[in-house]
Amino acid sequence: MLVLALTVVIAVAGIWRLNTIADATSAMMAVPMAKERMMSEWHTQTFAAVRRTAAIVKSNDPSLAEFFKADGAKTSGRSTELIKQIEPLLEGKDERALFDRIGQLRSAYAKARDKAIKARTDGDPDGAARILNEEYIPAADAYEGALADLVKMQHEHIDTIAAGIKADNNNGARMIGVLATIAVLLGALASWLLTRGIVRPIREAVELAETVASGDLTRRIDAS
Repeated sequence: MLVLALTVVIAVAGIWRLNTIADATSAMMAVPMAKERMMSEWHTQTFAAVRRTAAIVKSNDPSLAEFFKADGAKTSGRSTELIKQIEPLLEGKDERALFDRIGQLRSAYAKARDKAIKARTDGDPDGAARILNEEYIPAADAYEGALADLVKMQHEHIDTIAAGIKADNNNGARMIGVLATIAVLLGALASWLLTRGIVRPIREAVELAETVASGDLTRRIDAS
């Protein structure tokens, strides 16, 4: 009965551990992974926008700014949309602080971008080139770098969650292993006690029968 009860405990513990791991995995997928995808997209959008602006300013074709105007507005709008979606999902002081810093860097980046493009469309290629090199590129590098740090921070957060899930899984496996070992030992003990309880009386009965068969009727029989 004890072995059966312990087997039930092992089964329940195993199911509980599996449910815990499933819930942890679901938590990892629900928020951190979605946030990581949006941050990565934001970074990719910015990477493309920086190169597009540099191409506009460096090009000898002044009409290029107008050609890419709609595309630039679309990219900027998508980045703004991503920012609004990411902000409610932020966790921890470090993540929030970096996100706020990125907002400041984005403003400086946008200001330098608009200034460089305006100089180019106004017919001042030299002034546009100077703004590009002295203001826009440094602002863009700082903005992109901070975005890369944000994505990296999210990757590390996901890795931490994954490590926790793995640790829970290992602990669950160890717990089930210990309980299973105890069940086996108890089963072996019960089997030995049962065998001892059956074999010993049989052996004594055989010995008594052999004694009687040999004509020795003096042996006392214990009826207990």
